[in-house]
Amino acid sequence: MLRSGLLSFILLISSVVCLAQTAKHEKKLQKAKDLLEKNEVSKSLETLEELTEEAPGYGAAWDELSKLKMGIYYYRLSKQKEEKSIANFSIKNADGTASSLSKNDSLMQVMQLLMDELKPSKLAYNDMIKTMRTATLVCDDAESSAMLLRNFLVDPKVDTAVSEKAKELFSQAEEEFRNNNFGKAAELYQKAIDVQPDYFKASLYLGDSYYGMHNYLEAINYFKRAIERFPTMLEPRKYLSDAYSGEGLYKEAIEEGIKALCVYPDVNMLTKVRQLMYEHERKRTPGPIKRYVFPFGNERSAGEIYGDGKEDKKLKMLKKEAAHWEYYMAAGTNLKDNYTKEGINRTNQGQRYLEIACWEEMLKFSKAPELELARSMQAIGMLDCYVFITCFHQDFYPQFKDFASTNSEKIKLYFEKSGQSY
Repeated sequence: MLRSGLLSFILLISSVVCLAQTAKHEKKLQKAKDLLEKNEVSKSLETLEELTEEAPGYGAAWDELSKLKMGIYYYRLSKQKEEKSIANFSIKNADGTASSLSKNDSLMQVMQLLMDELKPSKLAYNDMIKTMRTATLVCDDAESSAMLLRNFLVDPKVDTAVSEKAKELFSQAEEEFRNNNFGKAAELYQKAIDVQPDYFKASLYLGDSYYGMHNYLEAINYFKRAIERFPTMLEPRKYLSDAYSGEGLYKEAIEEGIKALCVYPDVNMLTKVRQLMYEHERKRTPGPIKRYVFPFGNERSAGEIYGDGKEDKKLKMLKKEAAHWEYYMAAGTNLKDNYTKEGINRTNQGQRYLEIACWEEMLKFSKAPELELARSMQAIGMLDCYVFITCFHQDFYPQFKDFASTNSEKIKLYFEKSGQSY
C-alpha cells in the first residue's frame, strides 16, 4: 500500500509540474503574439527563439516562429532594392589598364552569384527554411511548419497564368465563402473554372464550398475531379478524405488518406489516418521515434542546419540524450559516397536508400530501448515504410518520392500490418 501510495503521489507531482511547465510556455507564446500585434517584431522574435530553446518539443511555438520568419522573408523580398549592376565592373590588367567584364565572363558570374546569396531576402529565406527544418526535426506536431516547408520546397507552382476575368470571379467567390454563403461561392468558383479550366484553387475550393454546405457527396465528386486534373497536388486528396469522413465512409476516408500519404507524408494527414484507424478500426498504429540529427543526402550532412552549415546548439543539447544516433551518423559518413546527392544508391548492390541504410546500421549496433518500435517494424519487413512515412523528414523527400513511386501497395499494407488491434 505504501509503495502504491508513493507511486500515486509521484505521478501526481509529475503531472502538476508538467501542467505548470505547459502553462508557463503557453503564457510566453501568448506574450510573443501580443508583441507582434504591437508591431514589436524583434522582441516577438527574441521571445519565440527563447521559447523554442526552452521547450524544443513545443510545436505551437515552432509554428509561430516559422510563420514570423516567413513574414520577415516576404517583407525583405518586397523591400528589396535593385542591386547595383556589376555589368560594367572592371579589373586592372598587369599593365595597369582597365579590363571590363562581360555578363558572360565566369568571374562576373561568380561575383553575381555571391551578391545574390548576400541579398537580405536570400538570407531571410535561408533562415526561414532552417527554422522550419529544425521544427520538423525536434517535434512531431509542428504542423504549420511542415506544411510551409512543403509549400516552399515541393509543391509545384500553380495558377501562374490566370486571366483577369477568372481572378475577378475567384475573388468574388472568396468573399462569399468568407461570409458562409457557400452556394453562391460554389456558383462563382464554377464560373471562374469555366473561364480558366486549369484554375487549381477554384477547382479545390468549389469542392470545399459543398463541404461547407455539408453536401459531402457533391464535395467528394468535385474533389475527385480536382485530383484528376491535378494528380500531384496533396490538398485535393486530403480534402477528399475529410469529405468521406463527413459522409461517414470511414473505410474510404482511410484509403484516401493513405493515398495522400503516398503523394507526400503530411504530418496532419498522418495524424488523421492514425486517428481514423484508432476510432473506426480499433487499431493502434506506430508513432515516430524522436530523432536528434538531420538526415543525410540532399547535399546536407547529418547534424547540420541549412544555410550556415553549423550545428545548432539546440541539437547539440538534444544529441547528448540519444547516443544511438551516433551509429546513424557514422553509417552515413561511411556510406554516403556510394549514393547520389539525393541519397539513391549508385550501384546495384546493397540498400537502395541511404536513409534506410543508416537506420539499419543504427539498429544493428545499438540496443537502445528507444529503438524497439523501429526494430519491430524491421522484423515485419516494414522499416522502409516506417521511416519514410511515420518518421518522415523533408531532407530525404527525394528518397521517399522514389520509394513511393513503386511501393504504394506496400505502404497500404504497412498500415494493415503495423496496426495493433485493441
